[in-house]
Amino acid sequence: MYKVTIDTNKPPVNLNDIFPDLLGMNAGGQGAALGFQFYGGPVITLLASKTSQRYRIQSDDFASMWLITKDLIDRLTSHFGPNSGLQCSHHGSMPLQEFFETMDAHFEYRIHAVKYKELLEQKALQFRAIQRRLLTRFKDKTPSPLGYLDTLLEGTYRQLLAIAEHAEDNKKTLYRASTNVSSAVNLLNYLIRLTYDLSDEDFAILQSILNPDVSDNGDQGWEEMVDTTITHQLRTTLAKSVKDQNVNIDMLGISGDTMKLKKHIAIFIERIAKGVPLSASGGHVTGKKVKASDKVMDRRNIAEPDRENSVLGASDTPIGTKFGEKTSPRGGYKSHNGSALSPLDGSSDMDMSAQLPPLAGGKLKPLRGNKMEVPDLDELTNGSV
Repeated sequence: MYKVTIDTNKPPVNLNDIFPDLLGMNAGGQGAALGFQFYGGPVITLLASKTSQRYRIQSDDFASMWLITKDLIDRLTSHFGPNSGLQCSHHGSMPLQEFFETMDAHFEYRIHAVKYKELLEQKALQFRAIQRRLLTRFKDKTPSPLGYLDTLLEGTYRQLLAIAEHAEDNKKTLYRASTNVSSAVNLLNYLIRLTYDLSDEDFAILQSILNPDVSDNGDQGWEEMVDTTITHQLRTTLAKSVKDQNVNIDMLGISGDTMKLKKHIAIFIERIAKGVPLSASGGHVTGKKVKASDKVMDRRNIAEPDRENSVLGASDTPIGTKFGEKTSPRGGYKSHNGSALSPLDGSSDMDMSAQLPPLAGGKLKPLRGNKMEVPDLDELTNGSV
């Protein structure tokens, strides 16, 4: 269960008064809690405290809380008026671990896409090689046995179709994961602004560094571009001293994991928490001073998320949620036909040969590493397959 608490300097407001267009059959209630559900998606619960000036947004899906959080603050500003002096803040720690879970899910499906592309290239190469050998046999004036080339051609064709179907399902899932990362980045940036009271200029720079526009074109994906941007910022504007400034940037390319990016994001937010301005000409970040240790997770302790401990018991079920329908906040992604895509956690090494349909009359040579070896066609001619 993910939670975000927003503090204000105004008395608590009845939620029925600021969400009159979303009440429906619940009009006239106490107005202390509202439940929202995206179309075909997760449930988000909004709770208003009766004694303190706080509002809590909670959901089983971290990325889905962004829209409700922003809409709540916009409606509170409209309710009290733009000149009422309303101040919204966030005093909790930065939800970096939750953000990293969403980022890791997106990165996993990017790796899936790369491996599906490699498998398609290997199978297409084998398919064309078999076609050429068959064409040579058919043009020969003296007929000779096909040596199971026709069987191998049919099996390779069916495997091509299976890989293409998996690649298409992964593409759709990657698009949904990209949308989740975009929402999670927006939420994280918004909480950073509320926590450290960033100016409009600094917030615009923050949006350009932690860019919510997620692109998955080619090897230079969102993770690589954000890592490069943060690295440049840490070596220039956010450098500890002039001696630490360095503008040399490594070449962009898809990496094996996201550990380096996680550490850079943690250091980046830690520098902001210490009051270092994002703009080169600006002074220190305005607002209250906070300890970096209270607001930012220790970058040395960044580890894989504990999915088992992230689930609450039945007694902690909030109003309006559908807790219990999922056993994990991430829950995995499924294809359009309902079949689950296997996670890329390193344990399975993505043995695609076990998922592809078998050949009708023969077998391909075993996998060598992570690549499918194209069989020697001379062996096929001699009937060794």
